[in-house]
Amino acid sequence: DGAVPGYFYYTPAPGGDPVARRAALEEALARQGAGSLAVLGGAVGEKRCYIDVLALDLEKALNAAARLLTPPECAGAGFAPFRPGAKGTPLAKKQ
Repeated sequence: DGAVPGYFYYTPAPGGDPVARRAALEEALARQGAGSLAVLGGAVGEKRCYIDVLALDLEKALNAAARLLTPPECAGAGFAPFRPGAKGTPLAKKQ
């Protein structure tokens, strides 16, 4: 299958510092997804935040992100690969 370059996106909760929150989420994602992804960086937009990753094991990376990018801190989280025409897929939390 190979590695999948892409990004996680989410809508941050109102209030607080979105840059600091994204940095904390990047660190947590790197820990939770250790061995399954590499965090490359990210960005904060007006309505959404982004965490760029290289998913080495896509299923494990998606599961790690689904555990972290949850309400109330994050809403509308998903993953999209860096591929022309590719659409994002919402994250579903596995029980």
